[in-house]
Amino acid sequence: MKGHVVVVGAGVVGLTTALQLLLDGIPASQITVVAKDLSADTVSCVAGALWESPPYQMEANPTAVQWCATTLHILTQLSRDHPDAGIHIVPSFTTSGTLLETNVDAKNACTSYIEWETPAAANALLRRAGVPELGDKFRYFQSYDAPVAAMDVYLDWLNAELRRRGVVVRQAEVTDLWARAGPNTVVVNCTGLAAHAYDSNVYPCKGQVVRVHAPWVRAAILDMDSGAYMIPRPNGDLICGGTSENDVWDLTVESHVTEAILRKCTAVLPSIANARVLGVRTGHRPNRRGGVRLEAEASAHGGYVVHNYGHGGSGLCCSWGTAIDASKLVRTSLARMGHGAPRSKL
Repeated sequence: MKGHVVVVGAGVVGLTTALQLLLDGIPASQITVVAKDLSADTVSCVAGALWESPPYQMEANPTAVQWCATTLHILTQLSRDHPDAGIHIVPSFTTSGTLLETNVDAKNACTSYIEWETPAAANALLRRAGVPELGDKFRYFQSYDAPVAAMDVYLDWLNAELRRRGVVVRQAEVTDLWARAGPNTVVVNCTGLAAHAYDSNVYPCKGQVVRVHAPWVRAAILDMDSGAYMIPRPNGDLICGGTSENDVWDLTVESHVTEAILRKCTAVLPSIANARVLGVRTGHRPNRRGGVRLEAEASAHGGYVVHNYGHGGSGLCCSWGTAIDASKLVRTSLARMGHGAPRSKL
């Protein structure tokens, strides 16, 4: 009997993992994706979705930076080979009025990484990106080219790729992962925040973002002094953030928070003062004390559960790196149950 793989979760981590399983040679007929919430209703669809390293607010993990580097490589490939995937490359500027410590992880991953003190010839980068006023407001800069995902487009693309390759995505709730992992079955746990039901280290981190229309801004901006960030979209929209509230379950949009975000971002980039506000959204980053849980666990029902959750605000940044490692664990688990592990297609 052939083994079956059930991926639980349809956010960016679950969909990427399912696609990686296919790329590693597991037939589509043996893979099912099941999720209580389909992609459009997951926190992945709210994310600012800017690649960065080290990963945002992720607790120390010896392989997290490598996951980021792997994901950078694949997202960059997708931006070139699949323009319909919603991935584009933008300059990403980190600003401060005080000396910035070199971002060693980003420098090692990105050949485009530079840092400078204004005024400098590198200020031309700001002009080309439509944000010349940053040179008047800040003294210290870091810059590198980074992938950004329009998450609604990217999630649709991932879903379409799975459908095209024959994988079924079903909306249903799996209440017991271990019971589902019966004989000849590997369950891949990509449930994100829902894992708090059985892992006390998982907790919500509420974030609120404001979308404005500012087509002249062609760069991502992170101000280390105020915590403000702005992330552009190909359609000219700009995601402004943000907030970070641990252990807050209430997802109500708060008008005073919206005002504070816009005030903070306008202080960094005055040109967006008159940008039209298009909407405000909130979401829960699925944080985990101890970082990502990525391991295989035998089920008392005869199969295995492979855990791949706890990415916090770095689901996109680490998605392909953790998917590759999760796929290895799945194939090892199948082999332990007597099913020969397929050879990778890559």
